Amino acid sequence: MYLTIDTGHQTGQAKFLPPRHRQLKRAASRFGRSGQVGGLWLGTELAYDYFRQAAQAPARQRAACLRKVESDMDHNRHLFAAPQDADPYAWLEQLACYSPIIHLQQTDGSSSDHLPFTKECNRHGLIRPADVLNAIATSYARPAEPDMPPRCKEIYMTLEVFSYVRDTSVEILERLDESVCCWRSYIPSDGLALSELPCVKS
Repeated sequence: MYLTIDTGHQTGQAKFLPPRHRQLKRAASRFGRSGQVGGLWLGTELAYDYFRQAAQAPARQRAACLRKVESDMDHNRHLFAAPQDADPYAWLEQLACYSPIIHLQQTDGSSSDHLPFTKECNRHGLIRPADVLNAIATSYARPAEPDMPPRCKEIYMTLEVFSYVRDTSVEILERLDESVCCWRSYIPSDGLALSELPCVKS
């Protein structure tokens, strides 16, 4: 079984990082005023129960309740992401050689909006073609993983750019054309080896 890496999907992992103590304290204060947990990820229902108790407890008892939340999160670390899980380049460096298809989308790191590779989007975007190609090269330079399938001989890099219902066909094609031109400046033709790309460091 192989996988498909998408250069924007990792952004969602940032939501599942374990909150720090001061974040919990602020969130408990907000909850006490609004009754809403919001986007806070605590892992288990028990942790949320402890959190609600903390938010409703007198100030002198709040710290003890929050310690219960933190203890439950520590006990369930498998439910939380690590910082590298939200890094598209970490995924590419580890796994690109096992991904026969890589979906290319531009992202600013806050969401997976499948943005095009236009000058405007690239200005704030995290996905830089040269860095993507070098991350792929890094994955091939690493020792083969014994529990993974044979490394891919070819990788198909495909643009996965979404458009809005209000976009005209002209706008959509212009953005696609600019995205293709952006990537063609790094991959001038199909079928080239990584070693044939000038931007890839040897």
